[in-house]
Parts: sequence; C-alpha cells; structure tokens
Amino acid sequence: MSKHKVFADPQQLNTAQLNWRNGQPYSVDYNDVYYSSTCGIAEKKLVFIDANRLAQRWSADPNQNFCILEAGFGSGLNFLLCWRLWQQIGGQGRLNYIAIEGYPLHKNDLFTCHAMWPQLTPWAQQLQQQYPLPIKGFHRLLFDRLRLTLVQADMATAIKQIDVEPDAIFLDGFTPARNPAMWQSQTLSMLAQLGHVGTTISTYSAARVVKDALTKAGFVVMTQPGYGLKRHRLAGHLPTPPIQPEERLSKPWFERPSRQMPARAKIAIVGAGLSGAATAWSLAERGYQVSLFEQGDRKACGASGNRQAILYANLPDNPTLLGQWHQQGLQHSVRLLQQTMADTPSGYQLCGVLQLARKKSEEQRLKRIVERGFPAAWLYHVDAIGGTLLTGQQVSGEGLFFTNAGWVNSPLWCECLLQHPNIELHCQTRVNRLQPITEGWKLSLQTETHEHSITTAAVILANAAAANTLWPDAGLALKAIRGQVSILRQSSQQKIQTVVCRQGYIAPAQYGQHWIGASYNLHDTKTDIRATEHQINLDHIAEALPDMVGFDQKSVLGGWASVRAVTPDYMPLVGPVSDQQALQQRFYKLSQDANYCFTGAPRHWAGLYINAGHGSKGLITCPLAAELLASLIANEPLPVSRSLAEALNPARFIIRNLIRRKIS
Repeated sequence: MSKHKVFADPQQLNTAQLNWRNGQPYSVDYNDVYYSSTCGIAEKKLVFIDANRLAQRWSADPNQNFCILEAGFGSGLNFLLCWRLWQQIGGQGRLNYIAIEGYPLHKNDLFTCHAMWPQLTPWAQQLQQQYPLPIKGFHRLLFDRLRLTLVQADMATAIKQIDVEPDAIFLDGFTPARNPAMWQSQTLSMLAQLGHVGTTISTYSAARVVKDALTKAGFVVMTQPGYGLKRHRLAGHLPTPPIQPEERLSKPWFERPSRQMPARAKIAIVGAGLSGAATAWSLAERGYQVSLFEQGDRKACGASGNRQAILYANLPDNPTLLGQWHQQGLQHSVRLLQQTMADTPSGYQLCGVLQLARKKSEEQRLKRIVERGFPAAWLYHVDAIGGTLLTGQQVSGEGLFFTNAGWVNSPLWCECLLQHPNIELHCQTRVNRLQPITEGWKLSLQTETHEHSITTAAVILANAAAANTLWPDAGLALKAIRGQVSILRQSSQQKIQTVVCRQGYIAPAQYGQHWIGASYNLHDTKTDIRATEHQINLDHIAEALPDMVGFDQKSVLGGWASVRAVTPDYMPLVGPVSDQQALQQRFYKLSQDANYCFTGAPRHWAGLYINAGHGSKGLITCPLAAELLASLIANEPLPVSRSLAEALNPARFIIRNLIRRKIS
C-alpha cells in the first residue's frame, strides 16, 4: 500500500500567473477574471452565500456542523466571507471548508488581493499566517471552530482523494470555455456522488453544458439572475441519495465506522505521550470531554520524553504514501506548534535541519529527492561548504536543508496541548481492563490507593506497543524498539546553529545542554542507561561534524532511554480497531480471490480506536494522526487523502495477510 503513488512529481505546483488590470487580478493561465471588477464581495455573496441559503440554514441551527466544498479556492474570498458570516451568526457547531486549487496564488498575490477588502482583514490575516507553500497534497489549517482543508492538486486527482460529505458545493473555477477540465460531466457527477439529500450547489456559470451536466449528475438546477453584466447563474440541490461509485465500494474493510460520537461525549485515552496529548487536544477542540490515563507519574514519560526531539521529514526519492505522510505531517506539526506553543517559544526552535548523506553513495539519492521538485523555500540541496556555513561547523559532506524544521521539547509540547478545559489528565493510573458495554466502554482503573471503574463513549489506545497487551484480540502489528539519548554539556569552544542529522543528530544547545541520539535496538525493551550507547551517539556526531571538539564521555551529563513502537511498514496505526476474528471470517474469500467483490460494512469494535506505532517520527506524525482520528470520530472530512487514510488503517495488516494467505 505504501508504494502506491497519488501526487506525482514535481511536488511543487505552479503558482497562478496574474496580470493586474485596474487593481484587479486577471489570470494569465486561463485568460479570465477572478471575480467581478464591480464588486467581488457582492458577487460572491450573491452567487455562493445567498444561492446556498447559508445565512438561513445556519441561523435555523447555530449548533450544527456544516461542510462546504469549493472547486477553485483562488484568493480565498469565498472562504473569508463564509467564515465571517459563521461568526456573525454565532455558529457554535463546527464549520468544515474543503477547497481544491490547482494553481494556488503566490503569497504576495494573496496579500495584495486581501488588501482590497479591509472589512475582511481580521479573517484574512489569520489565513495569511497559515497559508501553505504550493506543495501538492492536503493542508489542514485550524481556526478555532473552523477547519480549512486546502487540497492543492488538479481537480481530477483531488476529487478522487477527498473524503467529504458536503452540505453545500461552490463551483468557482474559471469559465468552462477556458477551464473545461473542471466542468466535465464526469467531474460534476463525482461531485454529486459526494453529497447527500439536500446538498446544495451554485455557480456563476449558466452555460448549457454545465446545466445539462449537473442535471445528469442528479441535481435539480434552476437558472437565476446573474450579477453585474452576467445575465444568469445556476443554483440547485440534490433531491435523492446519490449513487456511490464502484471504486468507493471496492474496499469495504476501510469504510468508516457508522457510529458517530455525539457532541460533548466522554472519551478516554490510554497514554499521555505526544500521541495521546495531540489526540486529546484535537478532540477537546471539537467539544468532547477527554480523560487521559497515564500509568507513569507524569505526562510524556515514555518515548515522548525527549527534550530535544528533531522535527524533520525523512523523504524518499520517489512519490510514495509514506513520503506523502511525512511531508504533510511536517507541515502540519509546524503550524500546530506555532499555534499551541505561541506563549512558550523556548519549547521549540525552527532553526532548520541539515540532513547529511551517510555515505558517498547516498549523496545521489539526496539529489534525487531535491529533483522531485519541492519548493526551495521548504527544502534545498547544499554541498559541504554550504552545510558548513549553515551550521557554523565543518560537516562531513553534502546534504538537504529543511528550512522550516528544527527541534521540539516534547514533554513541554504535551503540556501545552493538555492545557485545555475539556481535558483531564490522570497520572499513576493504570488501565487494567477494557470491556465493551451497551453505553460504550467500561474501563477498570488502578491507582496507588484503590481500584475503580468508569464508563465512556469511546476509548483510544495511544499507549504504543502496550496496546497489544490491553486489547490482544485486535491483532495489532506493533513491535518495540529501544532508543537511548545522551545528554551532553555544551562545548565552550564551538557552537552549532542548526540541527544536524546523519546517523545520529544534534541540535543547538538549550540551557547549556545538547540531547543527542538516538540508538536503535530492535526487540530490546529495557530502559537502563548504557555507556556503550553513549559512545555510539558520540561517534555518530563525530562522523557528522569531524571538527567538533569537547564531546566525549566526560561531557556526558546523563541519558534518557525509552521504547518506541513501530509497524512492519513503518506507517502508524490510526483509526478504528477491527474485530480481528470477525474481519477474517467476513473477508476470508480474499485468500482465494484478491479481487472478490463484497457488500456490507466491516466489523469494528464500536467506539474503540488507536493512534500508535509512530516510531522515531512521532513529532511529525502524531499531530496529523490525531487530527485524522478526531475527524473520523466526529464524522468530519478527512485531513488526508483517501489513499493515505487506507494506508494508515489498522485493518490493513489483517487484510494483507488474508490476500497473502498467511491466515488459516
């Protein structure tokens, strides 16, 4: 699954080429305007907000959760107007806005557009702060009760990968005559298949080909008066349930759980490391009441206890789902860090990360990564001289430099994430047993002084490899790997300016210390501190920075060791936990015919989920995994592609073993 290619290279999209005519943006690529030269705000309000009756629908139920899908994000004007209206009406539910854009605006052009609408400045400034680079794929931006999922890709790719059930659809691409790909009958039919009874749709275009295609797709379409010089526009709705396409029914074992957690439901999370903390935060932001249970005496006392953990992506030299997961995860973690640790700037440093080639032959692989076409503002190649200038120390060779990466104090980040009124943390509390009941789940808890039980609507396993012990019936493919970090006294003679990674890693000193590491011992679950592994870590730094002096066993102040959990394909387990025996029985015919077609849904343990198996990349994968899991639980659009969500689904190994006939 991890070898499947979704977003082909180059990874950087071409930004929109604009001409400015009388202060208005004009698309060079499509020879068309972005909005009316008379008044863009008035046009968008009429064609999209009014046509979809958003004010009436939101006022009728301010507590509802609502989803908008836009084809053609452009300057974000529709998004800003919807956001403002949602706040003016006092929406207390959640607003999800999904937008597809194949030619994103350069940030400078976005700023110029926004400057024309001073009445939208409070919302525009927040969008500008999170607006992503033109990197292909999904970008989840968080704004209090509103979530923007910006899918930067061509329409044909994006529409097959979004997992969303829109309440309203905005068709805001360029005119059909100049942008025919968006208005094809097949494309509009796929949009209809995403909707539900009552989904509305609107567009400024009244072309006969568009009206006929929408009607064929199942919409009841009406022609309405246009804005300004345009005579007509279209608006419509879905009167009957759409027909689901075959490709979305071909893998029923990956279907979402049918049970949705009600608002403010109580959810228990086992484990208070970064996975558990990030999941708790994402759920708490949606209004759920979260209780974390940690058997240790503090948060982040396991694999998340590194006070200088490294934040960077380990990219492949060709498009894979694992690489897509890492590059999207890095971007998401950086945005979340800047939001949740804004008042704790000493807890992280985006000083850049230099990833050095481990040997001469690897230099070519690193160059191939750069040739995949990432924006230079995000990643670029450096030779040994360039690396030396960046780090302030002689480096061992060529490498890649991640500009918007660095290090994070993981325990401090966990603390910031858990400072939420909807989260309760219970340390020194062991979960001895889970029991499914009618109301949800019963947890048997043990503290130092007594035993008791509680009932919750759902349980999330975020306790790494220990999840196997707590719920062995799931057949979770998790294995343990020991790692040790060495704590060094800062050298008084030489300093480094960026994170350097090779076989090991080192970051700029914090409070007079470097946390370097980390060793990697498969099947070793002990957490004692070993002098031999201190030496391994020291040797790795010496290989990366050959002229660095003052680092030896005498400079070691101590160490920290923990056990990571990984899976066979190095993708974490994120999603609902399946009933292994029931799943094997239900889909046993896969062992005879891998292409056998099934009907019906898989069997999950209702209300049981997992977020585990992040290995040494938890900083860039735990937060995005948490957002994915919270979206599944809340029945919201997913923040990642369908292919990626399937590659993370815990059921994948059970299905894979059936197909490979490894299950009797």
